[in-house]
Amino acid sequence: MKIQAIVPAVMLSLILAGCGNKNTPIDPVDPIDPNAPKFTLTVSNGYGSGSFQAGDTVHIWSTAAATAPDMIFDSWSGATELLVATQEWHMQFVMPAKDVLLAANYKTVATYTVQYEQIRGKNNLKNVYSFFPANLRGVVYLLHGTGGSAAYWTNQVENKQLLNDLAANGFGCVITEAEEITTGNDGNGDGKLRWIITPLDSVNNIDLANLKVITDTLIQRGKFTYATPRFALGMSNGGFFAFSLGSLFNYKGIVSYCAQGNGTVAASTPVPVIWCMAQNDNNDGVGQTGNADALGYHQNRLALGLYSQYFVHGRSPVYPERFLRASDIDAARSTAIFNELKNNACLDGKNYIMLSPASIDAAITANAALWPTYTSLNTTQQRFVATQVDIMYAEHQFFSDFNKQTLALLNALSQ
Repeated sequence: MKIQAIVPAVMLSLILAGCGNKNTPIDPVDPIDPNAPKFTLTVSNGYGSGSFQAGDTVHIWSTAAATAPDMIFDSWSGATELLVATQEWHMQFVMPAKDVLLAANYKTVATYTVQYEQIRGKNNLKNVYSFFPANLRGVVYLLHGTGGSAAYWTNQVENKQLLNDLAANGFGCVITEAEEITTGNDGNGDGKLRWIITPLDSVNNIDLANLKVITDTLIQRGKFTYATPRFALGMSNGGFFAFSLGSLFNYKGIVSYCAQGNGTVAASTPVPVIWCMAQNDNNDGVGQTGNADALGYHQNRLALGLYSQYFVHGRSPVYPERFLRASDIDAARSTAIFNELKNNACLDGKNYIMLSPASIDAAITANAALWPTYTSLNTTQQRFVATQVDIMYAEHQFFSDFNKQTLALLNALSQ
């Protein structure tokens, strides 16, 4: 089948017009005049309301209802001329010299069921999760990071929000895991259990072979067809592997979170690419060098006339309701966790995290008595809080802040 790898100029302009470009995160700037007048921001159905000076960087968030299985955030209404995009649940803008009203809007979507099964790959049974909406317009292969598993995409708040958005837009998904995870054996001797990036063939690369077999099996069962648009989306090592998978099988698009990708492939594959990087990435395989490499590959692609977008997820302030995103943490405990971060000098005057997440972990270990709410959480809840802190600090974590930018690419390329 013939794959259209480069988005037509008109379609590209529509994507950019629809989702905006957040290449450069807005860092908070102290006001020049602390006595300058303040203006009121009112956020309905969301968070971020307060009084701010003109020129302040402010953030707004939709309520936690967006993570419900039958409800997704739809768009912002009100003073949307201030926003570079209206469809992301979390946005930032510069406060004007006037009061501002913004409202979060939601829509109900048909429920969907993620099916778990084992499908035989080339050599072994593979854990596979999948769903295929009735109005299927494309299939997205979701790829975990080093040491992860197929279940990673089904049991994390940020990841489940992506699943909700995919389903609402008519995209199905296929989720499996690296062969090294299945066998528990470090097959290539690199000291880690993860996807094998090279070679780019489905004979000698067991992971690419497995994806081919699983795809053939699902197609034979009538879940989709060989003509159905397919996309590779991965986090960290899964982002690296997304370049291998998408390039070898000539997918419609590649989305890489917190991974620069293999240089040769990333810089020149004809398959459209979108990078979603983290400003303070601290992963030993990515980090600031990886962010710079991804930007370089992006610029090389533009010079070659290839479709490419490069986004950077920046820091964002903590707000009392942040931890309501987990269904088993109530408003009182979410606020208490926020207060513990504030009272233990982890946040600055604008509630941005000042300490690295590793330093916060060390502070909790050193004096747990100062963190009664956090230490009362179970292991899963503590992991969730730590992940949210990583995301707000813009470290190496999957984040849902660019979901609609991703969907803009998928929607355009699945036409």
